Amino acid sequence: MKTTTVHRTTIVGKCPHGCPDVYEAEFHIENRVVTVESIQAEIDRATEAPIYQESLTQTLADRIGCPVVTSGAHGRFMTECRAVPQTEG
Repeated sequence: MKTTTVHRTTIVGKCPHGCPDVYEAEFHIENRVVTVESIQAEIDRATEAPIYQESLTQTLADRIGCPVVTSGAHGRFMTECRAVPQTEG
């Protein structure tokens, strides 16, 4: 199989500073199938407690095993965060 699939969704979380956050997220899957249900389950786990956007993005990349991009507004700042799965070594 030689495919690229991009899943897009909206993530609602909470910043450690107490304000709600809404992110647009992309999951870039190469040459395999990852169900949207499994992605949603990982989002739910990652957003149970307050989490920074950078940590959220890296956590999802590591757990799902694919590059992840999140974007959202923080006051007057638009922030985009990109993460790839970290390899052990």
